[in-house]
Amino acid sequence: MSSFLDSFIRTTDTEKSTINTVDESSFFCYDLQTIKSDIKKFVIECGLRNLNETKKWLTELNYCLDVEDEDLPEVEIDEENYETYLMANTLFPIHEYARSSYFLKPIKTDRAVFLNFLCMYKMLEQNKPIDFTDMNTTTKWDYYSCLKKLNEILSVHLEEHEEDGFMYYLKGMVSIKLGNKNAALYLLCKAVNYLPLLWQAWNELTKLIDDRVTLSKLNLPAHWMKDFFLGQTYSKIQKNDDAFNILCKLYDNGFSKSHFVLSRIAAVYHNKRDINNALNLFKRLQIEDPFRIEDLDTYSNLLYVNEMKKELAYLAHHVFSVNRYSAEACCVVGNYFSLRGDHTKAAAYFQRAVKLNSNYVSALILRGHEFMEVKNARGAITSYRDAIAMNPQDYRAWYGLGQTYEILKLPNYSLHYYKRAQLIRPDDSRMLIAMAEVYEKLNRFDEALRCYKRARNVGDVDSDALSRLARLYTELGNEDEAASAYKQLVKEIEGTPFSKDYADAYRYLAYHHVKLNQLHLAFQFAQLCLNFEETKEEGKTLLKEIAIRRDIEEHKNIENHHSSELFNI
Repeated sequence: MSSFLDSFIRTTDTEKSTINTVDESSFFCYDLQTIKSDIKKFVIECGLRNLNETKKWLTELNYCLDVEDEDLPEVEIDEENYETYLMANTLFPIHEYARSSYFLKPIKTDRAVFLNFLCMYKMLEQNKPIDFTDMNTTTKWDYYSCLKKLNEILSVHLEEHEEDGFMYYLKGMVSIKLGNKNAALYLLCKAVNYLPLLWQAWNELTKLIDDRVTLSKLNLPAHWMKDFFLGQTYSKIQKNDDAFNILCKLYDNGFSKSHFVLSRIAAVYHNKRDINNALNLFKRLQIEDPFRIEDLDTYSNLLYVNEMKKELAYLAHHVFSVNRYSAEACCVVGNYFSLRGDHTKAAAYFQRAVKLNSNYVSALILRGHEFMEVKNARGAITSYRDAIAMNPQDYRAWYGLGQTYEILKLPNYSLHYYKRAQLIRPDDSRMLIAMAEVYEKLNRFDEALRCYKRARNVGDVDSDALSRLARLYTELGNEDEAASAYKQLVKEIEGTPFSKDYADAYRYLAYHHVKLNQLHLAFQFAQLCLNFEETKEEGKTLLKEIAIRRDIEEHKNIENHHSSELFNI
């Protein structure tokens, strides 16, 4: 680990007493009036520096706060250079970065210097080809050499201005582009310590964190913004209970109208497969802010899983009319075509989403799913691997790879990827059942049995672990265990719509009780077999056999009775 990150790892008791650990439960008290005042001041600063993502996020947060407004705070601006700065600041949002930089160079105020460096960074990104992987060696060298030069300039500036949080943020972004993750973590932590309201720095930190260990080693400020960061980050790394607790605390303490908080809670419900609550929250968001497109891809996933065709069609039409060139809109439309069974069109829209946002992990995973539907295994594997490279904690990509290699009849590879998915989602029965099926193919039946049993213990989301367990016991010839499992299955599925599980259970139990000569129970289960096409004939055959056995038993009883009477005479 580099020296950059090492300086943010707490090693002494003194440090622990002065800097709170990330994993400790949040303890911040929310003074909403002070928060609103701080937000308004910082929004102006962000506007003057064209940090529009932070400006938008804070403005939305300010809008949801139910406290009295104060007068807009005044911010000092260098009057001598105001006209020139205004010109440069106006050119930036319309992507005329070179012109903006030209007008900024003579101005030496902190805002102007930062905005000038930001223009340099944006020019580099603006001139980089969309498909970076196809760049030739010379172009890549030019791009990275310019980034390194900008990085050196920022380093010199920070030596003279050690408390410039905006510059730490910008240097952190450059470090990300250079592939120096540890340096980026250090710099972004410095940025949020100096400027706790700088949401863009918090957001980039979330993208860099892949596990709780990395998160626990970061030096973060004791500030209310940390709760928003933790709620988002815990959700990303699948620590859903921790995320839910923090987000609920925010909801209960003044941020119940925050669409960011509501959408994060909905995402946690989605992760926990609490479909109804997730759908209700997304519907509320649609009512309160109908033209907000953030997180609508997750909403469309829920509609897709529940096969809500009309709702998904409406959502696709709506979001496409709002902004058809957004990655989220393409993702929603892709889900719509997938639900219709048009997988080629769906894959095309997910591909378009990836082109619009090269870091769009969900679109990559969904593109992989569609490639599998059209039998393009190579494309699916590439999509899943790209998604893993961006977010190793997204279990869907690992699970997708497991399914792909299972279809390709490579069970050892498949098992490896299912195990990786299960490590991320230890309480998800689907991962365990997938592993058990592969173990069966590898004739590792003891491990398969353990996986099915564990899937039962963690909740059995799809309610099929018990039926699979019973079938495996049957195949292994363990009749008593199979009968016990099928009896438990019949008890659990009683009152639910008929399925193949009913038929299998009734058939096995009927034969089992016939074998034990427990004709009364055998008769009951054989009668139930008549309700299913696949077991109707077997049920009739069993009933005939039971009737014959009963006649024989009755005949024996009569003979025994007569023998007893003769003996008494």
